[in-house]
Amino acid sequence: AATAPRAATPARQRAAEAWIGCALRLAPWLLQAGHIPVFGRPQVMALAAVDAAAGSWQADVVMDLVDHLPAQAYSEALTAALALCELAAGTVLTDVSLQEFHRRADQARIRLSRLMPVGKSTLPLLRTAHELGIPFTHLGAGVFQLGWGSQACRLDCSATGVDSAIGAKLAHSQVLTARLLRLSGLPVPEHRVVNRMPAALAAAQELGWPVMVKPADLERGEGITVDVVDAAGLRSAFALAQQMSPARQVLVERQLAGGCHRLLIGRGRLLCAVKALPLSVIADGRSSIAELDDEEVSTTVHPENLRIALDAAKLLGLDMAGIDIISPDISQPWFENGAVISKVNYSPELDGGEISRRHLRAWLEQLLPERGRIPIEIFVGSQSAWTAASLRWQQLLAGGLKAWLSSSTLTLAPSGQTHQLPWSDGYRRARALAMWADVDALVLTVTSQEFASSELPFERVDRVIRQDEWPPA
Repeated sequence: AATAPRAATPARQRAAEAWIGCALRLAPWLLQAGHIPVFGRPQVMALAAVDAAAGSWQADVVMDLVDHLPAQAYSEALTAALALCELAAGTVLTDVSLQEFHRRADQARIRLSRLMPVGKSTLPLLRTAHELGIPFTHLGAGVFQLGWGSQACRLDCSATGVDSAIGAKLAHSQVLTARLLRLSGLPVPEHRVVNRMPAALAAAQELGWPVMVKPADLERGEGITVDVVDAAGLRSAFALAQQMSPARQVLVERQLAGGCHRLLIGRGRLLCAVKALPLSVIADGRSSIAELDDEEVSTTVHPENLRIALDAAKLLGLDMAGIDIISPDISQPWFENGAVISKVNYSPELDGGEISRRHLRAWLEQLLPERGRIPIEIFVGSQSAWTAASLRWQQLLAGGLKAWLSSSTLTLAPSGQTHQLPWSDGYRRARALAMWADVDALVLTVTSQEFASSELPFERVDRVIRQDEWPPA
């Protein structure tokens, strides 16, 4: 005859809670390692023994959800976290067991990263947004909307929704970018575009050694060879660049003295300036390697050098851009030391080092000065709630805000005209309105039954007012 499962003792209950707690701490880490922006720690709502003696338990868990992300991602992360905890608990810690743990964790990371391919800048941007209390919504394909209504901004990596499509296209070609900058009176290096080795040799001889050789149509630093001083070096550099170029076009450029300084420009202002030091460095006994890789020079950029960087971003219509300036001394003006703009980077990576990451908070605060929030008020009740909400709506309109009024069946624009929507539920109507840039404020009404039985459309609202609490004290 079957025997009933043994009930959990307090000790077993505590052990089970500790076990699931470890897995729930690990699951968000795995998701983030796979570039999935889940930052809150999952919470156990209920834990019950299926068979405590056999170690079988059932847990109800709540965790942050990312819109338009397959549910498989969450089960994958939780399953992998439980398996890793089991491996760690049942194995003596050795170099071999630690390597196996890392191998399995990396396998989980790779599987998760395939579910949501995003750029390197996306996760640090969203983590900073989460820390600032800025809401975000995944629109698909790694594109996110930060904030609501007129306070929102859409991001794809570090590109924003107001970047010029033409400017982005030009920035993908160093040749076209240099042509535009040169025509507009900005300093750029001399170069030649070639597709055969004899032409490359003639270009190098005309420009003068040393030269820099790189693909003409790549923008992330791939296939670049510097300090090319003779025909033999040019031959191998040309072969590498042409092999990597989609159009098989090679740029032979006069190499200038000085280091590369990247000026990150956001919304027409300098975010930070970084001098990239050579990859081979000598430790000074005090700094970490990460600190030695780059040097922040934001406070020493000469105003004229900042001006040409701002002008370059403006010419291409880029809201966020990385302007690379080759200069012997960034504190001296470009026209005195021969500095040039070597490249304009569309959607520059913001995860390239600690310096740029330190400035993410300032940039998001500049991009979303109200933390992406618009006033959202909810009135709960029946007809009297609609009457009170209408009065509040009129107050917001009188204050100059483009406020919208909505129930589960009726939505009114600031003009007072009915705005037709395809749903008869307040949740989807409210979320739809929050996607539009001409919405300054939302006044919503829900019935008491709706309020008790359904979730709010936003994780935070300014006020929830019951019909008998209007006007507020």
